[in-house]
Amino acid sequence: AAWHRTTGDRSIAVAVLDTGVDANHHELHGVVDPSLGGNFIPCSDLHALYELGVIDRSGLRDCRDGDFEGHGTWVASRIAGALNGFASNGVAPGVRIGSYKVLAAGLGGLSSWILSGLVAACSDPRIDVVNMSIEGYMDPADPFTADDYLLFTDAVDYCLANGVAVFGAAGNQHVRVDRVSTTIGGRDLDGVGRVTLGSEGIATASPGSESLAD
Repeated sequence: AAWHRTTGDRSIAVAVLDTGVDANHHELHGVVDPSLGGNFIPCSDLHALYELGVIDRSGLRDCRDGDFEGHGTWVASRIAGALNGFASNGVAPGVRIGSYKVLAAGLGGLSSWILSGLVAACSDPRIDVVNMSIEGYMDPADPFTADDYLLFTDAVDYCLANGVAVFGAAGNQHVRVDRVSTTIGGRDLDGVGRVTLGSEGIATASPGSESLAD
């Protein structure tokens, strides 16, 4: 029913923070704007450390420009894939996509890579929406993950202050998240997503643990 009103507009740009987006995919022709985004992974350093870019027994591991895993391209197609009745028909096929590569194939991503992409996207006045099909759970008792949580909080606040909406993965584990007030790293925060400690939460697998949904 929404498509009868609009299928999106080229004036709207969505930043996809993921494994990259294949601009040549037949469902995304003319959708990916090459002037938006970039590769936020220190690929030369990773190549020196882990020999990324080679196929070994663990599979393809690569951080070069492009999508070597397919996840980012799939996500982009769910957003703006051609409305042609074939494969993934995007919810808003009329919008533009910016590819912000923050995840390396076969390796995932560090918080610093994701944060760099997020801040860069929200610093670009052409970006209207950020999509992060990325999930994570953090232990607030661990000072390192607490620091990460606070950095993400500040980054999202920066995006919202710039008028950019940020959408993150809900998680495939189907756990219930409660919004609570808590203290993290010495800062009092409201609306923190804490995985419920009840029967519908991740705590059923790890009794007594507390995790924050990022």
